[in-house]
Amino acid sequence: MSTLLIDAGNTRVKWAWLGADGRPGPVHACPHDDLTPLGLAVAQTPPQRVVGASVASPADNSAIAALVGLPVEWLQPTAERAGVRNGYRDPARLGADRWAALIGAHHEPGGDLLVVSAGTALTLDCLDRDGMFRGGTIAPGFALMRQSLARGTARLGYPEGDYATYPQQTADAILSGCIDALVAPVERRAARFSADLGRPVRILIGGGDGMMLMSHLAVPAAIVDNLVLSGLALVAQPLC
Repeated sequence: MSTLLIDAGNTRVKWAWLGADGRPGPVHACPHDDLTPLGLAVAQTPPQRVVGASVASPADNSAIAALVGLPVEWLQPTAERAGVRNGYRDPARLGADRWAALIGAHHEPGGDLLVVSAGTALTLDCLDRDGMFRGGTIAPGFALMRQSLARGTARLGYPEGDYATYPQQTADAILSGCIDALVAPVERRAARFSADLGRPVRILIGGGDGMMLMSHLAVPAAIVDNLVLSGLALVAQPLC
């Protein structure tokens, strides 16, 4: 059975075919406002099943479903799935993308994990080695920070700057401030989670700004891309 995995994010749609090894194959992406590449992919290999996670609008979800020609099995967060227990007070209120990423992360080596997604939003989710999701935080991502400054001020705009420890021009000050505002919560959350557990925590980072974020961290971390699709691959397996 050909199974298509879809990660419908805030700005882009990513997809991959479920491989014979139970993992996602090569990952492709396109913006929501131009689904042509996805349409070509499903025309070339019509799927027999489509499993997805979405934080996109209902209209975007409907457009995807119409394009693939099958009802999409959109992942719904529950109290437990694939070895992960959902610590949200109302499990259904957790974002489907975060839930899928936690499932994918739990099956990566590393024990206790801080699962970081640095994209439109910065999400930091604490997952212990027993598969308990203890909770997490959401903050604006790098682009949203810059957009809020540009929209909320008269003269800052979108200047191109460089990171500096002690910025001495406005462009550098904006870029450095936004990067520091990404780095600080990651380091703080990892330190607090580790202290509460009494043991080290491994940081896994994904998302479009993941490499930039990791390059500025003062603590070890690893890039693990496409955890949402990895989680969907596990969900698509029998008995999960």
